[in-house]
Amino acid sequence: MKYFLIFLAFLSSLMIFGFFVLFTQSGNNALKPYLENYIAKQLQQDAQIEAFTLKTSFIDMEVIVNKNSKFIVNGDFDILKKSFMLDYIVNAEDLKTPYVNIREALHVKGKIEGNIDKFSLKGSGSVFRSQVSFVTSIVDKNIRGVKLNAKNIKIEDILTFLKKPIYSRGMIDVVADVKSTETNNYAGNSDITIHYGTLNNPLLEKDFGVKLPTMVTYRGTIKSKIYADKVYAITEIFSNVAKIETKKTEFNLTNKVFYSDYLVHIPNLSLLQKDIQGEIELSGNVQKDSDFSLDVNSNTLDGTLKAIVFNDTMKVNLQKMSLAKITTMLKQPNYSDGKLTATLDMQNIKSQEEEGRLTLHVEEGALHVNELTQTEKKETVKYKLSLASDIKKETVTTTADLDADILDLKLRKTNLNLNTNYLEGLYSLHVKDLNNLYMFTNRAMKGELQVDGNYAYVEKKIQLDGASDFLDAKTTFTLDDNVLHVNSDDLSIVKITDMLYYPKVFDSFSTLEADYNLTSEVGVVSINALNGKLMKSELTDLVQAVSGFDLSTEIYKDSLFRGVVNKNKVDFSLLMNGLESYFKIPDGYVDLGTNKIKSDFDIKIKNKDLQGSIKGSLEKPIVELSGSEYIKQKLDKAIDKNVPEEWKDTAKGLLKLFG
Repeated sequence: MKYFLIFLAFLSSLMIFGFFVLFTQSGNNALKPYLENYIAKQLQQDAQIEAFTLKTSFIDMEVIVNKNSKFIVNGDFDILKKSFMLDYIVNAEDLKTPYVNIREALHVKGKIEGNIDKFSLKGSGSVFRSQVSFVTSIVDKNIRGVKLNAKNIKIEDILTFLKKPIYSRGMIDVVADVKSTETNNYAGNSDITIHYGTLNNPLLEKDFGVKLPTMVTYRGTIKSKIYADKVYAITEIFSNVAKIETKKTEFNLTNKVFYSDYLVHIPNLSLLQKDIQGEIELSGNVQKDSDFSLDVNSNTLDGTLKAIVFNDTMKVNLQKMSLAKITTMLKQPNYSDGKLTATLDMQNIKSQEEEGRLTLHVEEGALHVNELTQTEKKETVKYKLSLASDIKKETVTTTADLDADILDLKLRKTNLNLNTNYLEGLYSLHVKDLNNLYMFTNRAMKGELQVDGNYAYVEKKIQLDGASDFLDAKTTFTLDDNVLHVNSDDLSIVKITDMLYYPKVFDSFSTLEADYNLTSEVGVVSINALNGKLMKSELTDLVQAVSGFDLSTEIYKDSLFRGVVNKNKVDFSLLMNGLESYFKIPDGYVDLGTNKIKSDFDIKIKNKDLQGSIKGSLEKPIVELSGSEYIKQKLDKAIDKNVPEEWKDTAKGLLKLFG
C-alpha cells in the first residue's frame, strides 16, 4: 500500500507538471521553440511564433513564415473529445513551400470545425488574385466533399502553384460541388469557364519545338460530372486557330485510366504554320492506362488519313490523296496531279531509336510542264512512282522507281542520315527516245540514253556523277556545287550531228571536255578530233568549184574546237590541220536559242587560199566565199589574157570592188 501511494503521488506530480508545461504561460513559452522548429521543418522555411497561448479549452497562435507571411489560428477545443471550433486567417506574400508555390498575395479567412477524425474547413478571400469561397469536408484524413466558387483566376498563377512553366496566360472561373456517397465514392459537378487565354509562343517553341506564326487566343468550357469512381467531362474550346471538342471524356479515380474522344477543326492551317494553307478536321480517341494509345482519322485532300499510336509504335495510312491539293496546301505550284497512297509502320518512335518502314505509291500521276518550266506549254508527263524506305535509328534506306512516258528513273541504295541530313545513293536513268524530252529541252534530238551513277545531297548542295555509252562513246560526268564537268572519249562527230538533226559535215572520233555552271549558265567546251574528214556539203562543192581541190578527200590529222558558252550563245574557234590543207574559223558564234550560226573562215590548200563565211540556220547554213589572193591572181591572169588592153584597167578596178 505504501508503494502504491508513492506511485499515485508520482503520477499526480507528473500530471501537474504536464499541465504546467502545456497550459500555463510559462509552459507555453517553453514549448514555443519546439513548435517553431517543427513548423520550419515541415514547411522548409524560416518560421517564428509571434504569439502563442494554449489553454485547456482554447488556443491562440500567430506564426510568421519567411518574414512575409502570417498565419493566425484561435478558438475553442476540447482536448478530451478531440473536437475544435477554430477561426483562421492567412495573409501571405510570395508563399513558397514544398506543398504550394503562390507568387501573388494570399488573403483567406475562415473556420475549422469538427473533431480530429471528421471536420470541415470553410474559407473565403483572395487567392490567385481572385475571389474564392470554399467548403471542404475531411473524414479520416480523406477529402469527402468540396464546394468551390472561384472567379477570375489567372491561369499563370495556377501554373506557378503547380510549379509548371508559364505556357499560357488568361482568366478562368471554377465552380465545383462534389460530395462523398455512402459507398465512399463521389458525386457532383464541376464547371470550368475559360474567359480568355493566350499561349506563350516563345516558351512552347523552346521546350517543345512548336513554332506558331501567330498569337493563339482561346476560350471555352469544361463541364464535368463525378459519379462513383469516375469523372465524366464535355469540352468545347474555341480559338482563333482551331476548335476542339470532346463529347465523352472519362477518368477512373481508382485505376487511373483516362479515355477521351476528340474532334479538332482547323479552318486555316496558315495560322499554325505559315508555309501551309487550307483547312483540316481530325477526329479520334486517346486512352491512357498502363498503355498509351491514340488514333487519328480524317477525310482530307480527297482521300483519307488514319493513324494509330500505341506506346512507342505508330502506324499511318494515307489513301488516294490528291497531289494537286497537297501542293496547294503546301503553297507550292501545281506541279503534279495524281493519287497518293502511303503507309508508315514504326516499330519504335523513341528519339535515337526509330525503327520502321515507309511505302509510297503515286498512281495516275501527271506532271504539268508549264509549272515545271515556267512557260505556257500545255503538255503533261504521265508517270507512276513507287518508293520504299527502311528506317533504322538515324538512317533511312530507300529504293524508288519512277516510270514516266518520257523516262525511267531508279534509285538504289539510297541512305539518308537524319542527324546530318546527308543523302547518298545510286541511280539509273533511261530515256528511250530523246525526242520525248523536247518539251523541256526545246530541241529536237534522237537516240536512246542510259546513264548510271551516284548522287548525294550535302549541305544543301547536289553532287552527281555518272557514266554512259551514249552514241557508243565512253562518257563520264560530275556535278558539284552546280558546276557540270563532262569527259567523253571515242565520240563520233557524225553521230552527234545526226542526234541533233544537223547536217553531217565532218566525220571523226574525238574527245570532248566541258565545264558548265548551271547557275550562271556560263561554261567552256573543247573537242579534239583525230583523222577527221569533211563530208560532201555546199562548202566542199564551192571550194572544189573555185580551186579544183576536193576537201572531202582530205584527212585532217588533228582538229581542235574551242567554245565559250554564255547562256544561249556559244562563241567558238576551229582549227583543222590536214595533209594538204587547213581550215580555220578564228571567231564565230552559234545562238542555241534561234539555231543561228555566223562565222568567217580561212582555207589554205597548198599555195591556194580562200576566205568566206557561214551564216544562217544550223540546219541549212549559207556558205559564201568573200575573198582570195589565189582567185584574184587567177582573175588577173584571165583579164590580161582575154580582155582588150583598153578595158583591162577598168575590169581590174571593178574586181577590187568585190574584194
